[in-house]
Amino acid sequence: MKKIGAVVEGLILQAIAVYAGMLVLAGDYWRFLNPKFKWVTGATAAVLLFTGTVAILHPGRRSSLSRILIFLLFLRILTMGMSGSTSFIKGFSAVLGHQDHAIEMSRLIMNGREYVRINLVELYRMAEKPESEETTRPYVMRGRVMKSQALANAGQFALMRVAVFCCLADAVAMGFRVADDQPDEIADGQWVEVYGRLKRLPRRPPEPGLHVPGLFLSAVSDSYFLVPDKISPIKEPEIPFMFEFRKAEPYAY
Repeated sequence: MKKIGAVVEGLILQAIAVYAGMLVLAGDYWRFLNPKFKWVTGATAAVLLFTGTVAILHPGRRSSLSRILIFLLFLRILTMGMSGSTSFIKGFSAVLGHQDHAIEMSRLIMNGREYVRINLVELYRMAEKPESEETTRPYVMRGRVMKSQALANAGQFALMRVAVFCCLADAVAMGFRVADDQPDEIADGQWVEVYGRLKRLPRRPPEPGLHVPGLFLSAVSDSYFLVPDKISPIKEPEIPFMFEFRKAEPYAY
């Protein structure tokens, strides 16, 4: 019985390793952790697979019912988090290069003017530094429109996007106020692409009065706001969160 228990433990460890490996290979890893941690999850899967194999091939050690139950509980939690769209075949095809990944250019031309593509966290960090040439360039960024009475009173809306630095537990909605001279043209919650420039706020503005559902923290720049040249409605990105933040071009738009 002790040997059978050790084999069962080994099989559970192998199952956990398989699920962890599927998560790394599939396209839904970002729903759980920042993709930069894929190597950690992959290494953990390899170690668990090796450990489980050793336990099966050499079941001499004593097993523990409590340990088996803990392993089963962990496996259950892991499988509950795997979405239906996460599949090994899908991920394996991506690894083999069967999916096309377009290389996006770092700048766009609109009405004869060149705009630097940037995400809201990268622009936010730039705006926190002393004024420089970087804060005077035309930029294009994308995000979700968020409105409040406080912003409406100032003739503004907020352009926000969720930044994930480690996992969803530390997610923060970050963005900028945007001058809004046509408040009826853009709906609250709509995804848009904004072409424009930063303009320093004349004084510390009042709180925007925003609440982002599901998040404890949000940050709206109180140094600059955006003066748009153009605001274009877009579809919500396949991956709406921001995971990568660069200090120079090409930025992680």
